[in-house]
Amino acid sequence: MHTESGTQARETGESAQALVRYLREHPEAVRVPAKELAEQFGLSAEFVERFIAGLVQRKGAAIDARPVISPVRRFLGRTRRLVFRLMDHPVPFISVTAAAAISLFLYFHFLNHPLSQVRPGDPVIDLRADPVLFFGITLATLLLHWTCYYRLGRVRYALLGAVACWVLSATALMVVAWLRMQDQNVSNMPVQLLLLAFGMLALNVAYAGAGAFAAVLGGFAQLKRSDRELEQMTRQQLLGRLFELQELLEKPHETLTSIEERPWYRALETVRAQPLHYAIGLGAGAAAVYMLLRGVVFGHLDDASLSRMPLLFLVTLAFQVSDIALMAIVSFVHRNVGGAILSAVVYQLSGLLMYLLPIPHFGPEFFRRPAMPFILAIGFILAVTVGIVAHVGSLVEERALRERRRLVNDPAILLAELVRIQWMLSVKPLDVCVMVVDVVKSSLMKAGSDPLKAEFSFRDYQEMVAGIAQKHGGRVHSTAGDGVVVAFDDCRAALDAAKSVQSEMPLFNQSRNRLSMPFRLRIGIHSGLVTGDIDKVVFTEVIDIAAHSEKRAPVGGIVVTEKALERLTGEPMAPLNEEIGGNRLFLVLSSGSS
Repeated sequence: MHTESGTQARETGESAQALVRYLREHPEAVRVPAKELAEQFGLSAEFVERFIAGLVQRKGAAIDARPVISPVRRFLGRTRRLVFRLMDHPVPFISVTAAAAISLFLYFHFLNHPLSQVRPGDPVIDLRADPVLFFGITLATLLLHWTCYYRLGRVRYALLGAVACWVLSATALMVVAWLRMQDQNVSNMPVQLLLLAFGMLALNVAYAGAGAFAAVLGGFAQLKRSDRELEQMTRQQLLGRLFELQELLEKPHETLTSIEERPWYRALETVRAQPLHYAIGLGAGAAAVYMLLRGVVFGHLDDASLSRMPLLFLVTLAFQVSDIALMAIVSFVHRNVGGAILSAVVYQLSGLLMYLLPIPHFGPEFFRRPAMPFILAIGFILAVTVGIVAHVGSLVEERALRERRRLVNDPAILLAELVRIQWMLSVKPLDVCVMVVDVVKSSLMKAGSDPLKAEFSFRDYQEMVAGIAQKHGGRVHSTAGDGVVVAFDDCRAALDAAKSVQSEMPLFNQSRNRLSMPFRLRIGIHSGLVTGDIDKVVFTEVIDIAAHSEKRAPVGGIVVTEKALERLTGEPMAPLNEEIGGNRLFLVLSSGSS
């Protein structure tokens, strides 16, 4: 019995701990026979075999999944990076993916439905025959394109992509339609081909609107991300950027071709000068064009023609999309969101007033339809939505223009950023009280101790101090090294927290400290002004003086500076014959330590 109990003691005592330390420092020793390790550390071979088996099993279990997961992750990562690199060239990317999608769909469609089986009267491409194929390819392509537009955040790429998609899709469908009509003796083939191209134009105008919306969202996300990055910069980073800007302003800068000289920009500026006038004119003009086209359709096509070729639907669709585009233009030019919404609403109202003219299919009877209240409500909601989105788009485009100018070191843009950073750096000074806590002889405590025990104990000590400080309204500024720096808005709260920390140390050493030596602390407190948020300040005199004050404190004691003492009343203090930075030091007589 004594022998068995002695063996168990070794297996849970110093011998086992020695084996643990040895394997931690020499992982390759798991390959050494268990019998040799048992003899080396005075343990039973059976115990060492169980120990090694459990260790190898757990180690292997953690590694086994890597041969499967790692290649998949690498493949997905490389694919993602490749796709994003291709998206950096948006027009070729959109064109190639659209052409591939169209080719893929046509290949599988005609593989299952050859041209030889087409009957007169069948549609050019019967989407009902392959709905899953069509919608699957279309959805995948649209997701790729919208991701590209969102990532780049530029509306122009959505418009250029829509042109490329229209050319490719219209050309493909016109070729297919021409091949199918060869044996059907169609008399008005050119007209039908043109109508087909017009229909694809209407669909791609809708595609352009959706792509532009994705681009606006992406640009807005980039704008907010850029603002957050600047706001989250530390004071040191802001200072570095400030000096960098000053150096750039002293260097010669490149010239950027003035965007104000481009015709489209001059046109936008003309509209911006009198936005409501143009909103009224464009709204009324667009409505007049629609009324004319609708009259032409009804006047030259009979009911049979309309049932075979829904030209009216295509005309209406194209007008609605073009109408939204014009509404977005008159909203885009405004500097504020209220003006953008107002222009969109005025545009809508001017078009509705045109519909009051006594023209066939319009006039007062046009507004007597039962669905008119619903249509007017939808029109108002649409105007507000377009106004907001167009305004966001204008903010994105202005930010993109400023970024281009910044990249070529435009002096005006650099000066604007310089002043903005100076504003951020020159915030109103704040009066804070800083408490610095440090461990006495921390290096000696760690020397010869288990590194993991030392790591655990010091982290636990810092968490304890941080927890007490937060209960008293403190904000942890730093836990670098073995110390803790905490900021308070009130010196009384800082002193109460310091006393609580010192009074908690005996219990901490008894129940949580895993080292052989106890934690003994010194604490210093100082109050002063800090320029900027102390959480973002890398160096400040307040922290420096508090840290030097802490070093003058006795073990288990608390030292406060004269500045901090001015904000403390009724607290017993003993003056010290020392000064730091012109501040006399005082020892707190009731520190709370025992």
